[in-house]
Formats: sequence, C-alpha cells, structure tokens
Amino acid sequence: MSTGLNAQIGYNVESTPGTYTTVDTFFEFVPPLGLTKTVNRVKSNGIRANRVMSHEITDGPWSIGGPVTHELVAESTGLLMEATIDGDPATTGDGPYAHVFQMGDVNSICAQVGLPSTSAVHPVQFAGMKAAGWSLTNDANGVHPLFTVDWLATTIDYDGTPSLATASYASFTRFVFTQAVLSVASAAVCMDSFSLAGTTGYVQEFRNCGPVNFRNDKPTVQGSAVVDLANLTQWGLLDADTEAAVSITYTSGTSSLVFAGNVAFMGSLATVQDTGKTKETVEFEFTSITSDAAAFTATLTNADSAA
Repeated sequence: MSTGLNAQIGYNVESTPGTYTTVDTFFEFVPPLGLTKTVNRVKSNGIRANRVMSHEITDGPWSIGGPVTHELVAESTGLLMEATIDGDPATTGDGPYAHVFQMGDVNSICAQVGLPSTSAVHPVQFAGMKAAGWSLTNDANGVHPLFTVDWLATTIDYDGTPSLATASYASFTRFVFTQAVLSVASAAVCMDSFSLAGTTGYVQEFRNCGPVNFRNDKPTVQGSAVVDLANLTQWGLLDADTEAAVSITYTSGTSSLVFAGNVAFMGSLATVQDTGKTKETVEFEFTSITSDAAAFTATLTNADSAA
C-alpha cells in the first residue's frame, strides 16, 4: 500500500511552452501538494414539462493548478526562481556560481506528481505551468523557510504514459531562520518572523479550447517583518514617505540567497497590544523610479553552473 510518504514531485523547464518535457529536477515538498484539476459542473436551465429535478448536468469551465510548498534550499532552487521572478538570469563565477534574477518574464514549467493510491503511485503530468504568485515565510518556530508557488497549468495527463520518473535529489544545502539577516536602511534588524509575497501578473482564462495563461498585470513583490519596537525610526520613514534599501540574506557555507531592493514603507504606527514587549510590523513594497533592477533582485549563489 502506498501513502503520502511515497508521493513525489519533479519539474522541468518546457522546451516548447505548453508541451510536457520529462522532469529531471526533484524537490522535497511540504504537504499538502495542491496541484489538481477542478471541474465546475453546470446544470441545464431548460424546463421539461412535469419535471421538477435537474435533468442534465454537464462539464463547465475547469481550472488546473494549485499551490506547492518546498523548504528553501540552495541547490536546484534556480528553477523555481526562473518560474517566479526571471526566466533568463545572469550567471557568473566558476564555482560557486552567482545567479542574478531581475524581474522579467518567467519560464513555462511542467511537473510530474507521483500520486499514491492503495494499488500504486500514479504518474500525473501537468504542462503549460506558469506561476501566478509565490511566497516566502520564515519564523523561529518553523526554522526552515517555506517557498510556496501558486501554479496555473493548462493541461493534465494521467493515462500512465510517461511512467513515473525515478526521483533523485541533489545534496541540498539547507537555509534556516538563524541564518537570515534582515537589513532596513543599512541597519540590521533582529526579527521574530518575516515574509515575502510576489505576483507574476499571470492569470488563467477559460476559453472553448480550455484554460489559457497570460500576463495581464505588472509583477509585484511585498514583504513584512515582525520586530521589537526599538524606536520610531521605521515609523518615521513611513510617515515621511521616505524610501530605503531593504534586504533579506541567507548564508550557509559558500551558498547564499539574497532578496534586495528599494522599498516604500506601508502600514501604521505600532500599538500596545498586551503587557509584553511592543511589537512592530514593518511592511514594504519593492519599487524604484530608476529601474526594475534597482527595485528588486534575487541573487542565488550555489554549486549549480546553470540556474
């Protein structure tokens, strides 16, 4: 008997967008694994003489996709960055390698899920996947940063062909909360937790030929961090409409991941909530009048020669 412990997920960048390519990059995932197809059934509104119950239900619009969460690691994560931030990063170095992602168009991805049943682990293929959004969350209780991608797929196949790929995993270098360094306006800030959330601008529209993904809005990246209220400096930046540099850096040996850019602050002045320490939520959105690169970049340094 197979259970969730036998499940797996692998990805690849599609050679031809929308066409499944054999997966070759496998990640551990944190359940639930949300990739699925949802069909809206539609009842006929027609009236038949002397009938009171619905007499016909047929397929209506359907959607394919869903969220998948991974613990953030150094190796192979470039594929997820190519799917959420920049499909064509600049790579330099000769080991370790630095991959710089600036906001741009994102790659079309395919995935194969190993779906366990009582009889087998069934291969389910998803193609034409674009990321609608992504998030990174981390706190002292979770320890491991969680990277979640909300996928939009255009096709699903579960006829058993191709067969289930054999999962093989890189030797992961893990990032943890104690490695995270938050810098606000060039000052390191001790934090309880933080999160980043991005959108790619991609949405899915249902047509007579099925679901279609397209970009209809600008990508965004926002963030927040919960910190002890040490002074009113952060509030002063917000109240004065002053932008500043913000970065979040993970470092593990020779591997690192840095999210950095220029931000506008949002939110409100901290308030007293209880008898304990006063907490402040620093909220911000990455932006720049100068360039997209000045607004936001992600730099992944690892042993992978290509992102």
